[in-house]
Parts: sequence; C-alpha cells; structure tokens
Amino acid sequence: MKRNDGQPNGLLAANTKRFFVLVALLALPPLLALPQSPLLASLVLIIEVTLWGAATVVASQMLLPLPLHTLGERLDAWWAFTGWLFGAQRESYLVSDVTVRRTVPRGGGSAPGVILVDGHSTLVTKRGHHHFRVLGPGAHFTQPFEYVPVARRGGEPVKVREVVDLRRQIRSQPVRAQTKDGMYVKTTLVAQFQIDRDPDPKLDEHYYYRFHERAVHQAVLSERVDTQSEQSFDWTTLPISLGMDALLQIISTYTLDELYAPREDDPGFSPPKMRARLAEELTAVLREPLQARGIQLLFAGCGKISPDEARVTVQRIEHWRALHQREIAIEGAQVDSELLKRMQEARGTAQRNMILQILDGMRASPELNAKALVSLRMVGALEEMYAKAAEAGQERDSSLRSE
Repeated sequence: MKRNDGQPNGLLAANTKRFFVLVALLALPPLLALPQSPLLASLVLIIEVTLWGAATVVASQMLLPLPLHTLGERLDAWWAFTGWLFGAQRESYLVSDVTVRRTVPRGGGSAPGVILVDGHSTLVTKRGHHHFRVLGPGAHFTQPFEYVPVARRGGEPVKVREVVDLRRQIRSQPVRAQTKDGMYVKTTLVAQFQIDRDPDPKLDEHYYYRFHERAVHQAVLSERVDTQSEQSFDWTTLPISLGMDALLQIISTYTLDELYAPREDDPGFSPPKMRARLAEELTAVLREPLQARGIQLLFAGCGKISPDEARVTVQRIEHWRALHQREIAIEGAQVDSELLKRMQEARGTAQRNMILQILDGMRASPELNAKALVSLRMVGALEEMYAKAAEAGQERDSSLRSE
C-alpha cells in the first residue's frame, strides 16, 4: 500500500527551513550578549530556554485539540509539539468514516506523531509488514516505526481494511434457492451484525462503542481476495457470504407448500411464523462461525418467499381456486340435501294431518264415506303431482349450478 501519497505543503512540509529558523532565533540573543559578558550570555540562554520550554508546554496543552487524560499523554503531546517545531516529528494521521488521511508528513527525527480516531471507528496500526496494535476512538501517539496504511483514489482517501467501523452493520442480498421438491424460490437474505463487544463497563468512560481488541484484529484478518478480479472483501461481507450457503441449505429441507401460498390467509399457513422459523435456524448456524472471526451476529433472516417463475404462481392460484370451488360445491350439496329432507318432513306432516282430519269427518258423517274416498283419491293425485314437480325443479337447479 502506498505511503507517499499527497502530503501537505507550505510550513508543515518545510521541516528543514523551520528547524534552522527556530535555532537561529534561539541562538541570536546569547550571541548578541556574548561580546558584552559571557556570564550575561549564559544567563540569557538559560532564561530563554526556560521561557521556551514553558511556552511549548502551554502551547502543546492549550493549542492542540487533543483529548488528554493522563500525565503520560500530556508529556507525549509536549514532545510531539516540540518535535514538530524542529521538524523532528513522525507522521500524523486522521481516521474518519473508515478512511485515513495523513495530516502531517514525516520529519527528520523520532518525536511521536498523532493519530486521531473518530468516535465510531477503531484502527489496527502496522510496524513493518505486521499488525502492531489496536487503537480505539480518541488521540494516540505513534511509537517508533509505527504507521497507518493510507489509500487514495483520484486524490481522495478511500477505505482501508485496517480501519473497522464499530457501528451496527446491515447487509442484504437477493437469493435464489431450490426447495426439497425441486422448485425454485426467491427471497432476500438480511443480516445485522457488529464487532464483538467488550462487557467491561470501564470502557464507557472514554468510548461510546465497546469492542474487543482481539475481535477487531480477527475481523481485519478475515479479509478475502479474489485472485481473478483482484477484488478484496472485508469483514462486513462475511455474514452475507456465509449466510448465503446456510440459507440455501435450510430452504432445501422444505417443500414449496411449506414455504409459500398464493394467499397469506390460507388456513394452516403463516408466512411470518415461517420466516421467524427460518431466521431462528439461520441465526443458530451463523452465530458461532462469525464470533470466531470477531463478529457479533444480531439477526439473520430472509424476506418474503415466492416462486422464481410466474407460471408456478399461476398454477398455485388455479389449484387454490379449484380447492375452493370444490368446497363451495360440497357446501351447496349439503344445503340442497337438508332442504329436501325438510320438504319431505313437511309433506309427511301435512299428509298425516289431512288424513286425520278426513277420518274425523268420516266418523262424524258415515253417509259421506263415498265422497270422502273420492276426495282422498284427488288429494293423493295432487300430492304425487306436486312431488314430481319439486324433484324436477331441484334437478334443473343442480344442472344450472354445475354449469
């Protein structure tokens, strides 16, 4: 990775000029006082060095916008400021939004540089070709031979793998999978995750986001590179990469009928419950492998599942329609059967009542027996005609309903 990208110009880059100017300013008063008295020159030099030291101490604590919490950090700030004044500083960096900017170039000495990391990032520095240490949000001072990788594209800083975002990450990816019965379905894989958190509450004193240093290091080491396209994939692509294989395996254990229905109000099928079941299985499969790489999985699941081909949806709708038409036909036949039963019961009751009334009349007037028999014959004929007409009407209604 290149380290000689665009560096600041002007006073910050003129380390040698700044060094000679400051040395000349410090040496001028003693040299002017030396012809008058060597003792006076020595006294002027002592006073000047004392004032200079006090001024640099105050300036390093007041002018540098650094969050300094300990005495060691304040001494490092003074040493870094003094080294910069004399052009003896190491490189300084600003880490912001997972990118790195080199703010102060390397000078000619070994005074520490400054590394500023924003509140939601963490950084893995390098010494030589090896990772050196993990730095959280805040101000840090470089150690000998320590540096931060910097990448630029078109003059602008771009993301480097050594900078890890501590915020929650959400990634999604379309998925096409095959079911147990050989049908293809489509859905969307969704994963929410973050760098594994340190449970130590003391970190809250300085860090808004907790983190495990080992987890950050493992996440940086999980980068993969495609040898053909030379494209790199950092730790944020790992949950989706592992989740794709796991989701394909899980879906292959279910049939299409278990995963999908044309209408979500079908009895016995609940899409939210099915998606929750798939999410539970997927999260259980992914949590342990991701944690070994420093990633804490918060959620993994899939979106709405539907057949990959439209014709399958049409076939499923036709099948659903046929089932409902069959249920309607069965319910209609049950209604017709109940209606016929009640009509027969009503007819039987009417016949019985009519016969009883006729018999009562015959007992009261024996001379009318002949006329009563004729009446009974006429009533029987009328009832037979009515029954045949009712049966014909029912057959006609059934044929029209079937059409």
